[in-house]
Amino acid sequence: MGYPEIVVTGMGLVSSLGHDLETSWKNAISASDPFRPVPYFDASAEKSEMAAPLPSPPASDPRFPRSSRTDLMSLAAAQAAVQDSGLGPLISKAGLFLGAGTGGLHLTETCFAEWTQNGKPANIQDFYVHNGDATTQIVAESLGLEGPLRSVMTACSSSVLAMAEAIDQMRTGQLDICLVGGADAITRLTHAGFNSLSAVDPTACRPFDPERAGMNLGECAAFLVLETRTHAERRGANCCATLRGYGLSCDAHHMTAPPPDGQGAVRAMLAALKDAKLTADAIDLVNAHATATPQNDAAETQALTSVFSGRTRPLYVTGTKSMTGHCLGAAGAIEAVLTVRALQTQIIPPTIHSQNSILEEPFFLVQKPQFRAPIQCAMSNSFAFGGNNGVLIFQKN
Repeated sequence: MGYPEIVVTGMGLVSSLGHDLETSWKNAISASDPFRPVPYFDASAEKSEMAAPLPSPPASDPRFPRSSRTDLMSLAAAQAAVQDSGLGPLISKAGLFLGAGTGGLHLTETCFAEWTQNGKPANIQDFYVHNGDATTQIVAESLGLEGPLRSVMTACSSSVLAMAEAIDQMRTGQLDICLVGGADAITRLTHAGFNSLSAVDPTACRPFDPERAGMNLGECAAFLVLETRTHAERRGANCCATLRGYGLSCDAHHMTAPPPDGQGAVRAMLAALKDAKLTADAIDLVNAHATATPQNDAAETQALTSVFSGRTRPLYVTGTKSMTGHCLGAAGAIEAVLTVRALQTQIIPPTIHSQNSILEEPFFLVQKPQFRAPIQCAMSNSFAFGGNNGVLIFQKN
């Protein structure tokens, strides 16, 4: 007896491309450019001010008056995913698995600055909202979730590892429904940190371009509702895509740099293919990690070449961070949502800003807006600091 099939039945997204999934998707396939200086703190002293923030502040929620920016994005995106799924009260039985990053750290930063610079009395609540699990708790409370909660923090692969744990819970029969995703806001700490690493581009990032100079931070909250196919079909749900499998690995190489040969990424991609019971030739699209840093894009290129060598037909590749920025703990979640929507619509979001490509045949870097192609299976890559790698594979329904 094999594992139950897992399907995506709902999605929600708040991102630099829009405050809902449909707006974000429309802007993504139209090659929208959201990059601008961070609007809610001064980054003018840094090498790069460029980032992909939300188009406007997230809507407040009167139920949670002290919510952080990350919380508010998550409340909106999670509610949208549940509404999209049509689960209604059944969502209470779901588990929640969230890829987290800095949580409400921007509130802590603001509170600390007001305390030290202006002598304003500190509210202790603003000092612990940066815990990664604060958002998980608020989302669970808002939706009345009674299943298990998990907050996973493995840097840029957090969301994928959170989804992997959800998949395991569903495959072992412990859950029929999971709400999975990721959320991360731009903070002074993360922005200054990546600047200090000289990992940023003072202009808009250019994944896989020979002249790429670094990444830009983004922020988002992205959620997917997962169900076993049996549960989804029993209630007549609309299935967006099938989640075929996942693969995880560790580089065991360096805290911030990937091995040049990309072998950790290779192991994760091969593990995902094995779990999905697919050959490399079955993959039509790769939503690459594609940070646009010189080292990461080169290593991922080597990894893709290793896994897909000998291929006789084109493999479409996109780097959606060229429009969303690097959303850190939420990167895997937003890229999963965009990958599923690509399968649904048969439209691949472009890699904007990149004038040329270091990728060679059989890889085809999608750079034009509204690019249509027949795609049945897609891979989404997330490779994080510390060498924590995660890969997801989705299939068109």
